[in-house]
Amino acid sequence: MCVQKATFLRVFYGKVAEQWNQARLDINRWGLDVHLYVSSRVRESQARRECKNELSSRA
Repeated sequence: MCVQKATFLRVFYGKVAEQWNQARLDINRWGLDVHLYVSSRVRESQARRECKNELSSRA
């Protein structure tokens, strides 16, 4: 009985650890996606601002 319980716990905690690692990977991937999206938006707005400044300085 004790052996069965130990095996069950090992399997159970193994599954929990697996799920946790997967969730952590998903969170990291989501964070990276958000970071890339935000940085690309920032670059776009900077480029637009520079373009406006250039046009206004020419005028």
